[in-house]
Amino acid sequence: LSLSLSTEHQYSNLKMTYGNLSDAYNALENKNRDLQTTNKNLSDAYNALENKNRDLNTTNKKLSDAYYALENRYRDLNTTYSNLSGVYNALVKKPPENKVCNVCSVGWVNSNGSC
Repeated sequence: LSLSLSTEHQYSNLKMTYGNLSDAYNALENKNRDLQTTNKNLSDAYNALENKNRDLNTTNKKLSDAYYALENRYRDLNTTYSNLSGVYNALVKKPPENKVCNVCSVGWVNSNGSC
């Protein structure tokens, strides 16, 4: 009788231990599922950020190219302005201080009277 009670007691303890282990296993399974979901969400967020970063790098490159194109255009226009300014000054230039302010057909009259 005592052997039977002892065996029954051990069986009861094993059954309780199995129940506890089963609960712990299920809790770990649930935690693992939650972590996999979190990992998937983080992976999706990372990929979205990578795509956004790629888009921003492309936009930055386009803006940089546009800036340098405008800078080159400005330099070209500045050169053109400088050249036209030289032509304008040659055509409608004020006489130097030592010139007489009488205009002849080709320009200003020198103090000695020649054009």
